[in-house]
Amino acid sequence: MYYQDKFTWRNRLGEHVIAHHDGAVSAMIAWDGFDFDMCADDQRQQYCKQLYDFYHACSGKYYYEMHGWRRRNTDLIDRYVNSSASLPRKSDFINYMRTEIAEHYRRFAFANDTAVVVTFKPTTIPLIMTASLVNQVRDADTMLAHIAEVINYLPGARLLTNHEYEQRILRTSMPSVA
Repeated sequence: MYYQDKFTWRNRLGEHVIAHHDGAVSAMIAWDGFDFDMCADDQRQQYCKQLYDFYHACSGKYYYEMHGWRRRNTDLIDRYVNSSASLPRKSDFINYMRTEIAEHYRRFAFANDTAVVVTFKPTTIPLIMTASLVNQVRDADTMLAHIAEVINYLPGARLLTNHEYEQRILRTSMPSVA
């Protein structure tokens, strides 16, 4: 028995669900996360209420794993440099300074990605492979219906495709590859 036989995915079920070797099914929800540091008190209270409502809507028969990743992202730096063309006070010196400042910060530019993995793990696994797959398909449909109920509690949430989900797994386990 190898680790990857028990704790890795076996195949895709539909567009959003991954079936695992141990009979479990899972899907990943990407969402915007909350920026508690850069918000007013009333916004912070609203974020906490949303998170509370999400946790309250979660069912005890599913596992919910919160994940967060840091990745390089220079989108804001590029927008900053490109916006200098529309500034009313532009000169060669100001353009030079803006470009130099942008290039200095480019190596420090990161973004946060957040996601929730929802997993259903059956308590028993049938000995017959066909029955196991039928159960996984049924469990996947039930889990997707549950996700449709709770996904709106998270801002900017969307259900990832299998390909996107697998990319996030690879980013976590092999950052140099993904």
